[in-house]
Order: sequence, then structure tokens, then C-alpha cells
Amino acid sequence: MSRSAFAQASIHFVLLGDETTASTRVRGLSLITELKERGHLVTQGSLRDTVRAPWILGRTKPPDVLVLQKVFPPTAIVDLLRRRVSVLVLEVDDAVHLGYPGDGPRAASKIGGRVRRAAAVADVLTTPSPILATDLVRGGRSLVFPGPAPRIQPGSSTGGLVWLGSPSTEVNLELLRGCGDLFSNWRGGARAVGGGQLAETVGLTPVTWSPATEKEVLSMSTVGVMPITRSEWNDRKAAYKVLEYLAAGVAPIASSSPSLDALGPLRRFVEIVRDHNDWPEVLRGRESLEPTVDWREVSAALDLISAEHFADAWEESVLA
Repeated sequence: MSRSAFAQASIHFVLLGDETTASTRVRGLSLITELKERGHLVTQGSLRDTVRAPWILGRTKPPDVLVLQKVFPPTAIVDLLRRRVSVLVLEVDDAVHLGYPGDGPRAASKIGGRVRRAAAVADVLTTPSPILATDLVRGGRSLVFPGPAPRIQPGSSTGGLVWLGSPSTEVNLELLRGCGDLFSNWRGGARAVGGGQLAETVGLTPVTWSPATEKEVLSMSTVGVMPITRSEWNDRKAAYKVLEYLAAGVAPIASSSPSLDALGPLRRFVEIVRDHNDWPEVLRGRESLEPTVDWREVSAALDLISAEHFADAWEESVLA
């Protein structure tokens, strides 16, 4: 059990989703597990359940810390929460303040206003992106942490290629058009976990996402790809896929982007594609060559941004 240097605190997380929601799983649930192991009194729930809690009405003692994990209530509710707790933390892992991709101006303005209001009254902003911290923090505190990296679980690869993603990120596979012949002949197969019709169109085999399936496909793979187009939204994304690849012993190949820069020293373990047209050339030959990566160095670098170190940094930023 990890031991905390801080006194026991009561902490309530308002979560976006559950284990199936990537941002909740990575930046919420992994942190909750670590904080509980340190002896803190941690609870969690939806926004709906939280606003009905007895402490909201002043009937019981409120938590010491309230965390809005990518949840952005209307202004009146944010202000109420702000009055009830000693420390309010806002967790943001992408550019939702600019509006979700595909949103019209009205919807983007509505969510943007909520995000900025929550950021303005929060005591601490936690984010994996320094660009997001610059966007949203005006005189407050921020914790920029690129992980947490998953625990290292290298598999016995059969030489496959993998893309990890979701319907919201699948559009980036457009950059892999022209690689279909490479994928069809890839030693060990080429799979898109979380991919759909577009993945199939560019030559990848779509695989429905689940925790078990993701783990299985990573264990079969040697190379992991993260193509990404440049945009205000994507520039503020976290490169968590790269961390998942490295933790599984899979060599990452990724488009150049600020999300890679945010990884700091870990960036050197990524083969970077600087021009979108270079993807076929970069991938050519990788189907038969073993990656030349020093996995002992990777392991040491990943340990520095583990969930345990995330909890260390979080306690120092929030509880100090």
C-alpha cells in the first residue's frame, strides 16, 4: 500500500463516465485507486447524484475536495459547488472549451462558457496538456501531468500492427490511405481496436474495443500507430495511446504534434512522421523488422509518470 505524506482527506469525484470511457478510466479511476490506497476517503458519482447529496443542502459535512472530472455543470451549479467545498479541482484532457468536433456555433459557445466558468472558480486545473493549462488557467494553480502511464505488461508479439482509437478519433485514419497493401501483407496482421468502416477502408481489420480485447491485440503487436491531423482540438489531445503502446512493448509511430512534445523524455522512443504523405514510406519494411528500442530505458521512463507518481503530484498540487 502506498503511504501518503498528507493527512487523510475526504475527496469526491464527479465522473464523466465509467471504465468504458477512456478519460474516466485513465485520469479518474486510476487516480481514485491510488488515493484510496493512501488512506484518503474517496467517493465517486455522477453529477446528478452529487447535486442530490445531503452535503449540498448543508445537512452533512461536505468533502474536503471536489473533483469535476471532465464534467461541466451550468454556472449556478458550479457556483453552488464552489461554496460548499474547500477545494475545487477541474480535470480537462482535451479542447472541449472549443466545442466538440462537429458542434455548431451555439453548442460550442454553450459548452465553452461552462468550461471557462468552471476553470475560473476552480482552485486547481489538472490536465495532460500544457496548451490547455495556458488556455484555461488565469492566475490559479495547474498540474500538467502527461500520464498516468499504464503498468508495463509486455506480451509475446507475433509481429502485428495496431491502432488504438474510438469513433471520435477514427477520422485520423484518413492519413493512412495508401497503406492498404502494406497492411494486407503485414506479418501478424494489422488491426484497429475501436475502429469501424473507415479503418476497414484503409486496410485495417476493425476490432470491437473491450479491455480484454485491447490487451490481447497489444500482446500480438510489434508496432503501434497514432496518425493525427493538426487542429486546435488535436493539438490539445493527450498522447495516451503512445504510453499504452510503450507499456505493452509495442514500438510507437506517430504524427508530429504538440501532444508528443508534452511527453517530454518519452518522446525519444517514438518514431515521428513529420509529413502526412510520409506514412507509407515510414511503414514500409516495418512489417518484417523488429523495433530497435531499449525497453529497459522505456520501463524506467514510464515509471516516472506512473499512476503512483500521478497521485504524488496530485496530492502536492491539491492538498498542500
